[in-house]
Amino acid sequence: MRSGSHQVFPVLALVLACRADPVSPTSSPATNLVDERAPMFSDIVVSTNYGCVLRADGAVLCWGQDPTHARAAPVAWTEVFEIDGLSDVTLLAASEYLFCAVSEPGTVSCWSTKEAGPRRHIDVFGGVPIVELAVDDDVCVRSAAGEVRCWGHEAHDAQLVFDRAIDIDVGPRDGCALDAAGEIWCWDLGQPDSSRHVATFEGATSVWISHASLCVRRRTGEVACRDRVGPGAANGGLDPLDSGELRSLALAEDHACYVVADGAVRCFGNNAWAQLGAGTTSQTADVVTVADVTGADAVAAVAKLSCALTGDAALCWGTRGRGWRDRPTVERSVVIRDATSLVVDADFTCVTTTASEVLCWGSFHHLDFDAEGLARAATPTPVGIDLGPLAKVQDRCLLDRRGELRCWSIGGVCAVTRATVGCGPLAIDARYSDVSDFARGKIDCLIRRGKLECTDTFGDHEPLATPALRDVTRVHTSPFSSRVCVVHGPGHVSCFPVSRPRSDDPVSIGAAVRVPTLSQVESLFGGPGSTDCAITREGQVWCWADGDAPTRADLPAGDQGVHYGDATCVRTFDGEVACSDALGQLTWLDLHDVAELRGGSAHVCALDHQGVVTCIGDGGSGQLGTTPAGLMATPVRVQLTTVANQARTSQPAKLHARGDREGVEADMSQDRRR
Repeated sequence: MRSGSHQVFPVLALVLACRADPVSPTSSPATNLVDERAPMFSDIVVSTNYGCVLRADGAVLCWGQDPTHARAAPVAWTEVFEIDGLSDVTLLAASEYLFCAVSEPGTVSCWSTKEAGPRRHIDVFGGVPIVELAVDDDVCVRSAAGEVRCWGHEAHDAQLVFDRAIDIDVGPRDGCALDAAGEIWCWDLGQPDSSRHVATFEGATSVWISHASLCVRRRTGEVACRDRVGPGAANGGLDPLDSGELRSLALAEDHACYVVADGAVRCFGNNAWAQLGAGTTSQTADVVTVADVTGADAVAAVAKLSCALTGDAALCWGTRGRGWRDRPTVERSVVIRDATSLVVDADFTCVTTTASEVLCWGSFHHLDFDAEGLARAATPTPVGIDLGPLAKVQDRCLLDRRGELRCWSIGGVCAVTRATVGCGPLAIDARYSDVSDFARGKIDCLIRRGKLECTDTFGDHEPLATPALRDVTRVHTSPFSSRVCVVHGPGHVSCFPVSRPRSDDPVSIGAAVRVPTLSQVESLFGGPGSTDCAITREGQVWCWADGDAPTRADLPAGDQGVHYGDATCVRTFDGEVACSDALGQLTWLDLHDVAELRGGSAHVCALDHQGVVTCIGDGGSGQLGTTPAGLMATPVRVQLTTVANQARTSQPAKLHARGDREGVEADMSQDRRR
């Protein structure tokens, strides 16, 4: 068994074509019958937040994140949609962020799952059919004559890298080709003249590569692998992957899955994200047979996620996205309708409904949920507080637009333990009226009648001496911030430091210092890291760190701002949502007609003008109001037949065979798609 690598590389999910029985046309086209032996789907590919299958009629069905806007509205992760503008597709391949499809006779179309943008269409061989497609950071294709051409995602020209291949693959750093003599030649990505011989395996008919491993398939159908890094890379020996014939194989960055002859799926390698399908995140040196997956035709794997194509469904397990420990996932879910107001905290979401009911879901403490606990936390539940339309939520305090502020202790919050996951009636221990804004951090502050009032903690505590500021309209701080910032007077912003060396020491409050150049500020919100941000009346967004002058964010004009992951986002005046990351790259979220935009630490929710709340981001605490969110320890079914049945006809499934080369047996030309 090969060893896995824990270095993070976006690795191509390498998939053999599923085997299918021969099919014949239906006897009477007029009856529009379907040969039931014809496979409805012939391939599956996945990325961290996105999956697609190739349907027998050449259409591509996908689910998950869709920044290409193939869908006009956000959908649940398991809802399937057809990619517009793609037809007669014969090959499908994917890397972590790039999907490509080959349409007859030989056109390659690619689109990114990382950001919205136009698909690129390339006629590589001038109308000559493409028989194999491989994708990672580069895209490579092979003609029936053995010619291999590659290009980068941002490149415009396909360059010749090899001329006698019977099989190809692309990894995170290089591409490799297998010739009819069993010799494997590899080249560095972006360097077409760097081809070099790396190994010879007599009788090999297919090759797969990842950062850590190289695998070959022999004429007998057996698959064997060797290490590409470490001690095993030097001796060239091959270790059989499994006894008997493998129907499909997928190599990810540090785990692998394959389908054996009876349709069972087995996985091995890193299991930190439940990607082996063992029902846990415990590490094991054993090969795991994935439970509840039978009759599989193909598998796909990437990073922390694995999927199998079986009959009319795709079954996936592992963790969608990069996980809350790394960066936000991008998951969408319409969680509630008929909402009149919306507020969001770090891992928590609340709405007021048209029935004047306050519903909340998520957790104020990110716990290691089991499946049942996550489902309960993600369920919108009445919290039993008599409040009007909500204005703000932060750290166990809710403020409505009538000025009523209610806070409760940590013992009454949602999801304190697995046994009490889910929201219920909250035990209120602090009540204030006539409040226009509040913030909680190292100290708690609120604004009443234009005056700032601060205390150690809301409840029965003496007020603290704070800087004398007049006509205060907004206040902002957080538990991780060492300052409190306020909007006062004609829209000026001033901040004062707050320190407490130890939890039992008295708090120390410094003098207020005016933030330079800012005027006519309407609101404040927390930015990435330790920054604070402000929105002016003209809709400009300015951010600053302690002691630094504010800089203007490269964002369109808007009136509501949020911090989302490592980005700063704004609701534009026309109801769209734009975000700018640390590098200044502008991205538009798939949120439209937005009336209210609210952000937590790693998720964003929007209330549109029809009263529908939509959330995107990390759902690990149930704050998106949907399950499964993030971790999927057991396979989750993505039902494909609802969309697939719309186009099933009497045409038999397309079985796209590779072009044979002299001396290569017919069974060697079985298709492999990723």
